[in-house]
Amino acid sequence: MGTTIQKRANHKRWLLSSIALMTAHCLAADVEFHPYVGGGFTYTDNIDRVSEGRQGSLISDINAGIATDIQGADGTIDLDYELNQLIYSHDSNNNETYQTLSFSADKGINKTGFRVNADASIENIARAADQNANADIFFWRYH
Repeated sequence: MGTTIQKRANHKRWLLSSIALMTAHCLAADVEFHPYVGGGFTYTDNIDRVSEGRQGSLISDINAGIATDIQGADGTIDLDYELNQLIYSHDSNNNETYQTLSFSADKGINKTGFRVNADASIENIARAADQNANADIFFWRYH
């Protein structure tokens, strides 16, 4: 019984050739990343907005995020993420953590004069300050 040796196709060569062809037709884009951190304080003398039994509170707001701006061949993409933490001085049970993600894109279609726009955003607020806000949307059950 004889064995024949066959040479297998070199997939790496095909992959590199494909990448080279794709990059030959791509144009460079300007990409900017802007990380930021901020904060502030707000004082209210009536946190619950009631007429009797008013309670004051100092609300601290701490936020951090990144803004991304990509500008390329007749189009732009903006992707922004922000994480906020609100801290209440009168009752830590009122503390809130929330996240915001927004996306915006605009692209011209060849030289037809038509443009395509897309916008999307989501705000995620935790149900409790000691929990991750993602757990309110995504949850897993183990059996």
